Amino acid sequence: MTQRGEYIPLSSAALSLSPREQPRPGSWGSIPSECELVICSFLEARELTTLQVTCRRTLVVASSSELWTSLLLLDFSASSFLQQAAMRAWVLLHRPQYHPQQLYLYKQEELALTLEAARMEYAERAAEMAEQERKQGVVRVLNFCSVRLLHFLFFLCCLLTSILIRFKLRHLPVEVYGWELALHHKKPLPWVL
Repeated sequence: MTQRGEYIPLSSAALSLSPREQPRPGSWGSIPSECELVICSFLEARELTTLQVTCRRTLVVASSSELWTSLLLLDFSASSFLQQAAMRAWVLLHRPQYHPQQLYLYKQEELALTLEAARMEYAERAAEMAEQERKQGVVRVLNFCSVRLLHFLFFLCCLLTSILIRFKLRHLPVEVYGWELALHHKKPLPWVL
């Protein structure tokens, strides 16, 4: 796999300039094309695109198919061998019809669309989770209130039962309060089985 700054051979036919376009000594164009290519291999895609509009010579160097192919492999294939092989095959498949720079832009748009779809899915899931959290909160509150209401009703039943028992005991004969007297009572008590 190529790395940033690695030497990429450039065909001399791509850099052939007319005699009128030959650079002056000491200018950017006086640098050998191989050196320009090495310099360009350190640049990102956006920087290369900006460099292409400066002059014809940098347009030729920055439009090198080898340079853009290496950028495709670096930016859009992970470190696994299978992904790199799949990217190389994809580039070779489309290379006769499209320049690698066009393929790079296509992959960049594809990645942006994938990221946008992932963001939208994340937002939808976040909204669903918020709605579910809200529903669970309502269920928790209702559960808490129903349990408290049941506790209150149970306490109220116990209180009323004890009041009724107390009321019944007040109206029974006096001898009922002692066990020995209650056992010798002739008629069965209504609350004793």
